Amino acid sequence: MGVEIERLDHDDAKAVAGLTDLHEAIRVADAPFQHRQSVEMVAADLRYNHDQEPSEHYLARVGGEVAGFGALYAGSWDNLDVAWLQGGVHPSHRGRGIGSALQEHLHARCLELGRPSIGADAWEGTPGTAFLENRGYDKKSQAILRRQRLASLPQGRVEALRDHALQRAGDYELLFLDGALPEEILEDYCRMAASINDAPLDDLELEDDVYDPRRTRLVEEAQQGRNRDHLRVAARHRGTGELGGHTEVVVERWDPAVAYQFDTAVAPAHRGHRLGLLLKSAMVLWLRERNPEVRTVDTWNAESNGFMIEVNEQLGYEVVARELQFQRRLPGSRPTVH
Repeated sequence: MGVEIERLDHDDAKAVAGLTDLHEAIRVADAPFQHRQSVEMVAADLRYNHDQEPSEHYLARVGGEVAGFGALYAGSWDNLDVAWLQGGVHPSHRGRGIGSALQEHLHARCLELGRPSIGADAWEGTPGTAFLENRGYDKKSQAILRRQRLASLPQGRVEALRDHALQRAGDYELLFLDGALPEEILEDYCRMAASINDAPLDDLELEDDVYDPRRTRLVEEAQQGRNRDHLRVAARHRGTGELGGHTEVVVERWDPAVAYQFDTAVAPAHRGHRLGLLLKSAMVLWLRERNPEVRTVDTWNAESNGFMIEVNEQLGYEVVARELQFQRRLPGSRPTVH
């Protein structure tokens, strides 16, 4: 029986429900440690993504039944020759060429869009890793998913870590920012947040991410659209008024026990003052007060990012899984020098 591939209409409630069921089947089979997504979460993700950049999603059907999906992300702010792909096949339909058909469809679409450099990721130990390796993708980096269980943190540990960091960071005050950033600090915040571009990429061929005030506003609107609380803690130098570092977390309102860590970054001129530890410990204490329902916070770091991993381990983050990042260039395309 043949495979039919159709582009998913983000406003098609029945198709989104089918995609949600497919995501759940793949999660149970390959990554049961991930948090389950409701149909509302999937619909909001399709509509808003991280920063409202458009994405394309495709369903593969066999005999009318949803058997697989593919997704293509091609941003317009940076890395204009790059597309990032996602995909998966229902466990009961694997080994029938559905994944290959979806990937060929996505590859052709990438060439149409002028995106010859393509990336994808897969959890270590799942069929996705061999699938990508067998189709010309090279492993370029590996990240660790860690999870912080707030109820398991020993009494007083976070307060002690915050107080320890304050011994080196006495020249800084903390700003607790709930929702959209105040307009008067937006440009300085973007400058400081761009320091995340110093984080290791290993062998990934990527340009620096652009941190632009307009893009930041789009991210904020997207998190609101996805029904999330968007929380930031920033460190401001008392003498100069300059922002030196930040950390940000989003909390799922549809599943208020779950939170996700976004960026944590410290500007080069402000490093060496334990700001990373101060910011993240302050965020934990704020979460306990503001969102007491939160039980877990998930974070991803490149395995080579020793500094941030050390901070996370002090704060009780435990290894959950390893995610491998792959890249390849499509045949006939010429390498781009970054």
